[in-house]
Amino acid sequence: MQPLYAGIVINKKIEATDRIFTYIVPENMQQQIKLGMAVKVPFAHSVQEGVVVELSDSTDVAGLKEIRSVISPQPLFDEKMLELSALMAEYYMCTRAAAIGAMLPAGLSLTGKLPQSKSVICYYPAEKSAEFSGREKKQQQAFEYILKNSGCSFFELQKAGISSAVLKRLQEKGFIFSRRERKYTETAAKDIQEVALSDEQQQVFAGLCNLLKQGQQIALLHGVTGSGKTEIYLRLAERVIKDGKQVLILVPEIALTPQMVDFVSRRLAVRVAVMHSAMTNVERRSTWQEISEGEYPVVLGARSAVFAPLHDLGLIIMDEEQEGSYKQDNVPRFHAREIASKRAELSDALLLLGSATPSLESYYKAQNGEYHLFTLTHRFHQPLLPLVHIVDMRAELDAGNRSMFSDLLREKIAERLENKEQVLLLLNRRGYYTSIPVVPAVL
Repeated sequence: MQPLYAGIVINKKIEATDRIFTYIVPENMQQQIKLGMAVKVPFAHSVQEGVVVELSDSTDVAGLKEIRSVISPQPLFDEKMLELSALMAEYYMCTRAAAIGAMLPAGLSLTGKLPQSKSVICYYPAEKSAEFSGREKKQQQAFEYILKNSGCSFFELQKAGISSAVLKRLQEKGFIFSRRERKYTETAAKDIQEVALSDEQQQVFAGLCNLLKQGQQIALLHGVTGSGKTEIYLRLAERVIKDGKQVLILVPEIALTPQMVDFVSRRLAVRVAVMHSAMTNVERRSTWQEISEGEYPVVLGARSAVFAPLHDLGLIIMDEEQEGSYKQDNVPRFHAREIASKRAELSDALLLLGSATPSLESYYKAQNGEYHLFTLTHRFHQPLLPLVHIVDMRAELDAGNRSMFSDLLREKIAERLENKEQVLLLLNRRGYYTSIPVVPAVL
């Protein structure tokens, strides 16, 4: 058998081991080892875990050691995610192991085994005609049930009062056969209908559909609050799903995900997975496994969902792209927008950034043609925008007003209270001082 060599990243997040080590793949593992698998290998004077990132039939390195065993029964990462980890390590100046580790949900490490697949044993009637004696009434009843409910699971048969012993006898006689299958959850009913788009929305939607056909593109949708950006998101997602591809929707706040999941699943009539940091480790592991197995056409979540193991990604939607919560604070200190951009490039997908107040860098790139810019300037059904007054507090200080409220604000608050109306004040200020006294320099 032709020799096979594996390039492996050792799961140690230190610079001394931040490179690819080559190992021999034993003959009895050559059919089993695949890119993205977690394995155990001899390293120095111990056995360490690592991820297979390269496979080759030749090498110039002598005195190689063999892989000891396989940890994961299937690859944890596909080729696109492995390439993304290399780009992350270079761009964010972290180790390759740290980049790879960031792609796994909490509770699922390289050393941990994957959750068990949710496959079940299903029973089918064989083509052979069944003949039962009078003493085989239970077998006959079981066979007739399977004949009417072809593909039913063992759990369903148990609920119908059919024992495993009866099923075993039917299989031995060749009346039925079984196989292990993945049972998917029921698809949500589409009980939220789409609304008619305005002329402005229709123009934006048509332009984004053209970008979908072109493959890897990045677009910024700059729309005022209430302009109907969400409806455009959902229509694009619906089109991508019909083409057999998957959609990733990123939102900045964990609190937004529950109602968004309910709304999106009911609007698109598809299964929607949710990923965010408030989930337990067990929930994260299970959801990650289900996404990897292709159960969900749509994944919705916060920053960490950008690494969801979607293998046929066609659209990434990043709502409120200007939010600071998309930035990771610990190593690797990535920004979800940059990771989403790389994933769109590797998957030949469309990345749509949406915001009423885009970040400076995104708006600059859109103005300079690096991103495609689409704008929605009117609210849906044309309600009036609120009046906004900008007050220069330096002028207030010059006029002797040293409070945190401008004269105009106090006047407007008084008017509202006289009309028996309510006032909501939002304070966006850090610190304790309303002003900083200027001390003259001593000559």
